[in-house]
Amino acid sequence: VAAPADWVDVSDGGEAVTCPLGTPVRCGIACCAGPCREGGGCATLAGVAGAQATTCAWTVAGEAGCWGADAMFGASVPLASAVPRRVAGVEHVQSLEVSALGACAVTRESTVSCWTYGQPAAAWTGDDGLPLANVRQMAMGEGHRCAVFTDGHVACWGDDSRHQLGRASTSDAAVPSSTVVDGAGARLSDIAQVAVGDRFTCARRSDGAVLCWG
Repeated sequence: VAAPADWVDVSDGGEAVTCPLGTPVRCGIACCAGPCREGGGCATLAGVAGAQATTCAWTVAGEAGCWGADAMFGASVPLASAVPRRVAGVEHVQSLEVSALGACAVTRESTVSCWTYGQPAAAWTGDDGLPLANVRQMAMGEGHRCAVFTDGHVACWGDDSRHQLGRASTSDAAVPSSTVVDGAGARLSDIAQVAVGDRFTCARRSDGAVLCWG
């Protein structure tokens, strides 16, 4: 018997089940609109981010899942997925960013975990080789990343061809080893949020003032 017009047959790789349109993800015996909860059932979404051919979401339980033509969910090889696939090794997610560079999650412990096509999730480290700590927020662009720390300063790394890292030089930085400085060479402080674009960066102070460079 064919499914009603407002229902659709879906499968999790095993036996197909019939679910209402708008909930095309099978989580065990449940029909879900988003990622599955560990152990079965539907997860409650906290937020969604996407770029290129990948979309990722995180749940109120702090789990992350990704899907798309080039789904970045931490598999050992790039794989496409039409439904959300959980990112292994990523927990306690507070926020998540996606770009052509990959995906990064800021955890509730203020650390950062990143992953990309064919590379599993791992803690992001600074120039001292230690995992980044005290991170409040991250932003990711086509070629560079920036992080706001809990003390209000900003560090950026990646492509610096247009001074988008906020440093005196235009040399690329593989790790967040330098903090963003103003025109007088003083470290930016009291930053509440950062946003990045194609070769430029903007930051908002807690008093609402906006600064941009690149």
